[in-house]
Amino acid sequence: MEDWASLYFTLVLVILFASLLGTPLVWYLTRRFGKREVLMYVSGACCPFFFAFFFVPPQSFPTAVIYIAGVFVGLLTVVMFVVLDSMLADIIDYDALHTGKRSEGVYTVAETNLQQFIEVLTLTLTLSLTRTRTRTRTRTQTRTLTLTLITQT
Repeated sequence: MEDWASLYFTLVLVILFASLLGTPLVWYLTRRFGKREVLMYVSGACCPFFFAFFFVPPQSFPTAVIYIAGVFVGLLTVVMFVVLDSMLADIIDYDALHTGKRSEGVYTVAETNLQQFIEVLTLTLTLSLTRTRTRTRTRTQTRTLTLTLITQT
């Protein structure tokens, strides 16, 4: 795993092909089982991979596991873009049926703001964890260096 650039670009290709090949599969599954069920089960199946990749460094995984996770990312991408947007359209139509007026702008703005809020929250959490880890490592290195200098004199 020394060549991270080729691994990254190969992983991007795996995600792309999984998305392309997974689109008809997701379409069939939503027709057969329903949009809500497909969304819940695919998200639930992907959670262990994302949980593991958040806490475990990628160097400890074999390359095959990273590619398998790429397939799950591709499928989840299709579900998030196709199924969620389709569900949003269904909600807008249902609201228009009951209220007599279309308000897709309100729903679209609410969805966009919610996505941005979650992204900001996730990035803030990730950066704060990274900063805490870096501070701890720097303090440990400083203490080790100080102890080494004290013992040498």
